[in-house]
Amino acid sequence: AANEAAREILSGAIDHYDYDYDMIIDGERRYFTMRALPMHSGGETMVVFAHSDITAYKASCTRGSCERAHVETGRHQ
Repeated sequence: AANEAAREILSGAIDHYDYDYDMIIDGERRYFTMRALPMHSGGETMVVFAHSDITAYKASCTRGSCERAHVETGRHQ
């Protein structure tokens, strides 16, 4: 997913990519979101990937509130 997102961002087909995923860390399920964005520097375009822990957000969704601390954007999953 990340490689394809990078190719699409570099080609200009999309302007960002968001992807939510989970993993087990120390026996506990944790949830993350990955965001890919273009970065322009010195005439070149690169892709920056950022991963954020959204476990608390996912827990609030199971309780019905789904309040996210940052601005919600469209998901491309």
